Amino acid sequence: MAQVPDFLKQRQADWAELEHICRIAVRVNNRPTAEMVCRLSELYRAACADLALAEAQQLSPEVLDYLHRLVGQAHNVLYRHPQSLPRQWLRTLFIDVPTTAVRDKMIWLSFAVFWGLFLLTGFFSRQSEGFAGAVVGRETLDGIEQMYSGSFSEEYPTIMAVGFYIVHNVGIALQCFASGALFVLPGLFVLVFNAIFLGTIFGHMSQTAQADTFFEFVTGHGPFELTGICLAAGCGMRLGFSLLETGDLTRLASFRRAARQVAPVLLMACIFFVLAAVIEGLISPSGASLETKQWVATVSTVALLAYFSTGLLAKPNHG
Repeated sequence: MAQVPDFLKQRQADWAELEHICRIAVRVNNRPTAEMVCRLSELYRAACADLALAEAQQLSPEVLDYLHRLVGQAHNVLYRHPQSLPRQWLRTLFIDVPTTAVRDKMIWLSFAVFWGLFLLTGFFSRQSEGFAGAVVGRETLDGIEQMYSGSFSEEYPTIMAVGFYIVHNVGIALQCFASGALFVLPGLFVLVFNAIFLGTIFGHMSQTAQADTFFEFVTGHGPFELTGICLAAGCGMRLGFSLLETGDLTRLASFRRAARQVAPVLLMACIFFVLAAVIEGLISPSGASLETKQWVATVSTVALLAYFSTGLLAKPNHG
């Protein structure tokens, strides 16, 4: 840029800052913080004054062109049209949600507790003949064994089954979420119960004559359903923890802030449950081969890993 008079030289740092904020504002994977937006307004007004002063002083065309472009860029950032609703939702679900999930300690705790207990009880259930009966009851085990004593056929899958599983699965999500919102511990209890129950059943069924039929049924929809349980429970515990750790906010304000953060994550958990229900109603009980169902589970797992990996790559939004 051409020589700038001394009375404008002190403004160059602010111009550089304004450029930096504008660059952040137009990135896809990042957004300016609330503080940056306030600072942007302040710097924009100052840049307009600088431009008027530069024009009055008849500075070089290079300086005037730079200030015109800077003011125009800041104006477009401040007064641009908001994103369309579909684009906002896509950004929320595929950028903000995984970013929030992978950075939330309560969600990490939820996954750690669930999978830790699931694997532990599954191991004990396989190793000890009486463990499963002591945990869930012999009557429950007999009922599950009876349920998977037959073979699958093409007559099983129905849209009615999908509807039933959607209602059932979303009910589990809301139960995990709502109990966690009650000061964390009730939600932790529900999570622990589900982990122990499911882990025990999986471990026991792996040792029975119905093992092949059982795992053929649960393999396809398992990734989405179990991930949904952990997400929903983590959201509830985050909400409950906001009542205990409020920072400088009132309990109500802390609760509202946490609710805004976890609501999209809970929505994605429900979407996972719906996807699990579709697989559970149409594919899991069908006559499709075990290899096909394993392929569905593999694709689901890879999709989940890729989805949450975007949260590790994206920069957190503090706005």
